[in-house]
Amino acid sequence: MTTRARGLSSALATIAASAAAILSMMLSASCGPAKDAATRAATRDERGAVRASAQTGLELLRWFVPHDPKRRKEGIERIVAEGLATRVASDLDSNGFTLLRADAARLGAALAALGDSASARSTLLGQPNAWVDLASAQLARGTAYFVAGRPATSDEVILRLGLRGWCFPTVDAARARVELRLSEDAARVAVVTIDPSTVRVRSNDIKSGRAALELGPEDALIVLETPVLPPESADGGGPATALPPSVAAILLDGRPFPDRASVLVILPSLADILPPAQSAAVPTPAPTAPATPETGPSDHAP
Repeated sequence: MTTRARGLSSALATIAASAAAILSMMLSASCGPAKDAATRAATRDERGAVRASAQTGLELLRWFVPHDPKRRKEGIERIVAEGLATRVASDLDSNGFTLLRADAARLGAALAALGDSASARSTLLGQPNAWVDLASAQLARGTAYFVAGRPATSDEVILRLGLRGWCFPTVDAARARVELRLSEDAARVAVVTIDPSTVRVRSNDIKSGRAALELGPEDALIVLETPVLPPESADGGGPATALPPSVAAILLDGRPFPDRASVLVILPSLADILPPAQSAAVPTPAPTAPATPETGPSDHAP
């Protein structure tokens, strides 16, 4: 083989090796685990919950506590009595929800009071301006349930608990605005049209289905179903016929695990959204003329 041929062969080998290295990097980047909002830089905290890395925005933490209404009711009373959280009154109360403003640093004690969770995982929500689903459930036509404290029967719909929120600076500190909304969507498309002027309302608000509040840097919002104990029969022969479930019970009880109830915890992360405080300007003394090495400072006034 000539010198020129050997040189050409060596160059082609170098190019092939470089291409293989680049292709390997591309495959590892594309086939590796997705670094989405739910898994980015996750760490395990002292409660055993996988927490995503802190960034400005909202974080959703899901607990799955035992499906035991009596224990949950006692747990809520204990949380409030021990000062771990305070109740937040809202229209959602009539749809079976309990909202608690909790101390974020003491969430572990609140979880223990509710019965502990076999697993818990966090999801970074960011600052969603549009509604994002926290929970959803499909109902068959004719399902009996309570809406705003009154019995009703459903159409074939999908119930949703949505959230939107954002963070903002204030004079003293940063805060987060959190809004919750109950809605229902038609499970089936009843009318199909290609007329662009026809507007089909896809989502309808549920009566008494709104709540809004602000959270500080040390706050957390706990959302769970208000425990309803099974009624006793009048003759003492056993439990009476259970009442239809509330909207909260449909969305949170037995989902996704039949023997567990979901508890939603919303945590704000308000890091670095305030500008640094400006320090007061220190006056700079007027410069003085340096002494010349030849003559030194003058002993005479000017």
